[in-house]
Amino acid sequence: MNIGEMHIAINQGLQKINSFQVDIFLPQELDLEINKNIQRFVEQRYSKLSNIKRQGFEESQKRIDDLRTLVVEYSSKTVYKGQIGPMHHIDSFALPTPGSTLGNEDYLHLLNVRALIEYEKCKPVKWTQEPLTQTCACSQVVPGSTLAQQEINCASVGATWICTPAYSDHRMVGSYQTDAAGNLATDANGDFILITDKSTAVSGCKYCQHDDVFELLKDPFNTTKYTKPLYTIIDNNLDMYTDNTFVVNSAKITYLKYPTVVNVLTGVDCDLPLYTHQEIVDMTINSLLEAISDPRYQTQSVEVLKSE
Repeated sequence: MNIGEMHIAINQGLQKINSFQVDIFLPQELDLEINKNIQRFVEQRYSKLSNIKRQGFEESQKRIDDLRTLVVEYSSKTVYKGQIGPMHHIDSFALPTPGSTLGNEDYLHLLNVRALIEYEKCKPVKWTQEPLTQTCACSQVVPGSTLAQQEINCASVGATWICTPAYSDHRMVGSYQTDAAGNLATDANGDFILITDKSTAVSGCKYCQHDDVFELLKDPFNTTKYTKPLYTIIDNNLDMYTDNTFVVNSAKITYLKYPTVVNVLTGVDCDLPLYTHQEIVDMTINSLLEAISDPRYQTQSVEVLKSE
């Protein structure tokens, strides 16, 4: 049902077929209550400790279908956060949370994490940060309206052509080719030339608690490895722990997104599966009856439990 039909169903459940037994609720008030119960519905179906069936997300076909329209995939490159020991580093992955600038600002609950790994067949890797651009100039003032002309004139007077690269926070396995002057070399397309003999793999990641992570890194049997990197969650980031044999190039997460905020005035409908809309209507009626201390609250509560 669309949002208008949900409003009609809620009013019908409250008013006993237009008997006007209770006060009329404004459309904005109904929207607020519907959105509260949509969020409550999602949390109850996600956690098995929050519902009478004791089944969490993906523990039964009903639970899979309850939230299937909220399952989203998102991938992005990592950012090098720093070194945390003689052999260990952190590559950080930003979650698409509300308030971020990543495009998908709707992260709610994490379901799984996969990482694109770069390594050199279990040998210690040589890595560098990815160059974005480089600014070039002659060591002394020379004529020329373009950089190419200035570079030629620079060589003709015996001066040095100096290029200063600007690097991103993203790590790459290998090293970038340089010319005789030590500047980064480019190919015919103007791209920087990466020299590497790396292998790549896609690995599932393993979550570890903050108070365990450093002990696990010291444990040879449970430490982070390219086949299963360890990660923690801090603020809006996944911190991926690496050793000196691999780099986490990028990550792909599967998560539950925030449900759409419904609004009858703008025609924004609920984005949960169609069959769940009646359950949300019943939950909304239940919460409104409780709010106005209606004696039907207990009877309605029993009906909601039976329907779930």
